[in-house]
Amino acid sequence: MPGQSTSALTATAGGSLTITDAGWAPNSKVDIELHSDPVSLGSAQADGKGVIKTTVVIPADTDPGQHQIVLTGTGPNGDPQTHTLDVTIAASTVTPEGATGSGSPSGTSTSGTSQDLPRTGGPEVPLLIMAVALVGTGLALVSRRRRTG
Repeated sequence: MPGQSTSALTATAGGSLTITDAGWAPNSKVDIELHSDPVSLGSAQADGKGVIKTTVVIPADTDPGQHQIVLTGTGPNGDPQTHTLDVTIAASTVTPEGATGSGSPSGTSTSGTSQDLPRTGGPEVPLLIMAVALVGTGLALVSRRRRTG
């Protein structure tokens, strides 16, 4: 039976969740999976009293709804054991590119302005001046060499 100290677990797809659970063999490894489709969320090390406390990241592509976090490890008596924690996953507002969703409440889209976009590229004018100067220097050296050679 889990020594769960977290109640009514709720997380957002792409967000993090802190799990605290007791009843494990002291200093043992506990594997953590998210179920409907099993997805490994990593593992945690129980402390000397058999308690784990860790933060896991819920995959961004996790479907919203009811899921379970399944903890698998060794019990205090040395036997394998499993603890199951119910968790509700809320829909993520993060787009695949990693930007926060920004739809308008009416469902209509709004066009962005150039102030919304990050500046990309470099300083073109100084690079252009440097390129012209280097080409000019190269041409001067070639023509000087032709006159002396």
